[in-house]
Amino acid sequence: MSTKPHIHVIILAAGCGKRMPKKRFKQFFLLEKKPIVMHTILKLFKIIPKANFNIVLPEKKINYWKNLCKKYNFLVPHTIFKGGETRFFSVKNTISSLCFKQNDLVFIHDSVRPFFSKQLIKRLINSAQKKGHSVPVIEIKDSLRRKNKNIDNTISVDRSNFLLTQTPQVFRAEIIKKAYSRKSNQIKKTDDVSLIEEFIFPINLIYGEELNFKITNQKDWELAQIIAPNFL
Repeated sequence: MSTKPHIHVIILAAGCGKRMPKKRFKQFFLLEKKPIVMHTILKLFKIIPKANFNIVLPEKKINYWKNLCKKYNFLVPHTIFKGGETRFFSVKNTISSLCFKQNDLVFIHDSVRPFFSKQLIKRLINSAQKKGHSVPVIEIKDSLRRKNKNIDNTISVDRSNFLLTQTPQVFRAEIIKKAYSRKSNQIKKTDDVSLIEEFIFPINLIYGEELNFKITNQKDWELAQIIAPNFL
C-alpha cells in the first residue's frame, strides 16, 4: 500500500530587494504587525503542518532572524540554511543538505508571496503526486513589447504566447535533485521549473492565482498593505 509522500518546504528568503528603495530586505517588512516571511511560513504550516520547513537566509541576517522568532513567538519548527551567491546556489545547497525518501515532494517558494490560498496548495500537491511536479502560472493581461539592446528599438509580441510562472513550484525529490546536479547552463535560470525542461516534457502547468504575486517593488508593497487585512 502506498504511503503519502513527505513534504519538504524550502522558503527562499536570502535575497536583498534590489528593486526596493535602498535595497532593503523586504522579507522582514512588517505586514499586519508581523514580518512577511513569517506570514508565508505560517500559512503553509497551517495547510501542511507535517511538512519539514527550511528557510534560506542571508548569512548576516541569521542571528537577526533568530531574534525575530523570539520577539514574535514564532514557533514553527524549521531548519536555517545560509543563502548562496544567487537563487540557484541557495536552492542547490539546501537540496544537497536534505535527506529525501522515495516519492517525497519538495516545495520551493518565495518568502515574499504570502497571498496564496489553501486551494492552490492542495491542487499543487495533488498534481505533483500524479505527474511528478507542478507549477502555477497565470496569463498576461497587459500588452507586451520586446526590447533589444537599444530600449528605443522595440516590437510588439503576442501576449497569448507567454505565461507568468509563480511559486510554490513542487517537485518529486528525485526530479529536482537531478535538475540541480546536472552540468549545464543552469546558473542564470530564475526559477526551478526551468531546470527540468532539459529532461522532462511537457512541463506540468496548473492555473495559479492573481493574488499570489511576489512583493518585489514599492508598488507591490503598497498593494500588499491594502489587501493584507483580508488575506492574512
